[in-house]
Order: sequence, then C-alpha cells, then structure tokens
Amino acid sequence: MICRIISIIALMIFTTLSHAKDWREDIDSTLDKCKQEAISTIDSHHCYVAATYEWDSELQKQYNLLMEDQPENVRIALRNSQRQWIKYRDAYNQGIEAFYQKKEGTIWSLIAAESKMNIVRDKTLDLYRLKSSLQLSSPINLEKTNVTTQTPEEQYQLGKNLLDKKSDLNKAIELLTKSADSGNDKAQQVLGYTLVYSDLLPQNISKGLSYTKKSALQNNPNAQIDLGYAYSKGIGVPVNHDTALFWYEKAKSNGSSIADKNIKAIKIKAQEEEKYKNGFIAIINCGPSEQGGPSYIDNCFNDSELKITLDNISTIYDMKSGNYPSQSGEWKNDGLHIKLTKKFSITAQNSLPVEMLTIKIKDQSGNVIFQDQASQYQFIKVKND
Repeated sequence: MICRIISIIALMIFTTLSHAKDWREDIDSTLDKCKQEAISTIDSHHCYVAATYEWDSELQKQYNLLMEDQPENVRIALRNSQRQWIKYRDAYNQGIEAFYQKKEGTIWSLIAAESKMNIVRDKTLDLYRLKSSLQLSSPINLEKTNVTTQTPEEQYQLGKNLLDKKSDLNKAIELLTKSADSGNDKAQQVLGYTLVYSDLLPQNISKGLSYTKKSALQNNPNAQIDLGYAYSKGIGVPVNHDTALFWYEKAKSNGSSIADKNIKAIKIKAQEEEKYKNGFIAIINCGPSEQGGPSYIDNCFNDSELKITLDNISTIYDMKSGNYPSQSGEWKNDGLHIKLTKKFSITAQNSLPVEMLTIKIKDQSGNVIFQDQASQYQFIKVKND
C-alpha cells in the first residue's frame, strides 16, 4: 500500500515537471523567431526585453493564482518569500550589469539580457510547478460542462486552462466571457489581453480594452499593467505617458512585480520625447535604399567613423570599437533614422569605394532641410547651433 502511494505521488510530480517544460513554450518560440529575424544587436536585445516582459507578466499571474484561497499564515509566508526574491533579482541584475560592462563588444549585452530573462523565467516556472502540484492534489471541479451551472471562478479556471493549452478556443472564450461579464476581474484581464495582444484569435482592440479597463478598475495589477502599456504605446488609445504612469503606479500599489520597471521606462520615454520634441531626424543611407539595411549602413564605415553630437555630448560610432553606426538609430524603409536634438552636429566619412553615403536632415514636419552625398573618403558635415 505504501509503495502504491509513493508511486502515485512520484507520478504526480513527474507529470507536473513534464508539463512545466512545455508550459508557455510560446514565449520561448517567439523569442527564437525574433532572434532569427533580428538584423542587429539592438534588435536581438529588444527580443530579450520583450520575452522578459512576457515572463514578468506570467510571474505575476502565477503568484496571484498561488495566493488564492490560501490561509493567512501561508499568504504571509508566500508574500515575504516573493519580496525577498525580488530583492535578490534586483541585486543579481545589478551584478550582471557590472560584470558585463567590463567586457568589450556588443555580444555581452545580449548575454546579460539573457541572464536577466532566465532568472525571471525560472522563478515563474517554480511558481507554476507549485501551483500545479496543489491543483493535482485538490483539483477544481471542471467536469461541469454547462456554462450556466458553473461559478464565475470555475468558468475562469476552465477557460484559462483551455486557452493555455490552445485547445477548443471557442469554448475558452465562451467561458472567459461569461466569467468576465459576471464581474470576475481575472477573466476580464485574460480576455482583454487575449483580444488585444494574442495571435490565437482575431484581434479586437476596442472590446479587449473594455475588459482590461473593467479589470483595472477592480485593482487587478496585471490589467493595470496592460492598460498602462496600451497608453504608453498608443494601442487603441492615444499615447498618454501621464495616464500610462498612473496605471503603472496603481499596479505597483497592488503588488505588481514588474511595475517598477515600467514606471522607470515610461519616465525615461517621456524625458526622451521632451528632449527631442523640437529636434530633427537624420536619415542615413549607404547606397540605394532598396539594397539597404542596418548592416549595409555599416559598410560605409568599415575604415571611418560617424560622429554625432547632441547638446554638446559626442558619440563616435565605428566598426573597430563594436559601437556600430547601425546602432545609432532605427532602421526604416528609407534608411537609418537618428533622432537629433535642436542643437546637433554630424560628421561622417564614407570609406566604401563603390557606394555613396547620403545624409538627409528632416524637421518635425517631415521637410528635408539638408541633403548631401559623399563618395569614398569624402566627408559630410552638418550642424545646427
């Protein structure tokens, strides 16, 4: 009898661990696809940042699920443990940054970004395994198939389970909608996020944001993060950094583990927009734009440099240092776009014998106010005092 009990327990643990390996594999798959499509180190770094955001969001969800229906003494212990882990995570990230800053080359920034992502990913999986082990021992009654006879919490649990497994999506949305319309804030958050961001279903931003707002008003921290993100990016609403900050701070007050990062990011973004609001855009090309790309821009600087001075602070980009010219801006269809402050100067020398180096300067209205070209070893110099 004892051996049978041990075997059952072992099977339960094995099942939980095996399922955890495949759980949320969509985040890993999206990261892999993003890295494959990346054409610069900056692009690859953005892939890790996006994946870390997804794992952070999932971490908060798993923590909230784990806290549900727990005795007060267990909730206190879990809360203290989570707070200690957050302190450890922040200290670990500081150590990683200090260590890799000493390394030369942009590849080390990617290694650091991956390390920061993995610490969040591993913690999320730990919380998921812990929650799953509780569900194995005390599973919610999901045998009821009639939506009308289930409680909103049961509808949410079953709908979320179907959605995570990507099975019977129509049933999942039916259950989540019923739960959300009954006022369940967790169902509102999941349904809102799915309709706005997920590729599992046709996108319906207005309907999704409606559910997100309802959940956020019920102080669901994940929904408050989602709503803040929508305002920060202008997804279904006008870009409004003050409103985004408001919701991020609300999420922080309600225990979100990622709110601090989002608050910092939105403040930096607001400062950046203030810095460049009266500035210009430089558009750089090396050869015909239809052949271009960030790596192609770098070809013009194989044996020369690009010097950009903004508000009396100069940055030099060249291939030898690893601070590639393509990293100075954002690649778009018509070339490399570099944000300039009102007071700026640019000095660039073309080292490529075949192609022409071209620089355009546009004002905030999109008017070209300067344009010049340089063949091999020629310079382009432009400034605005």
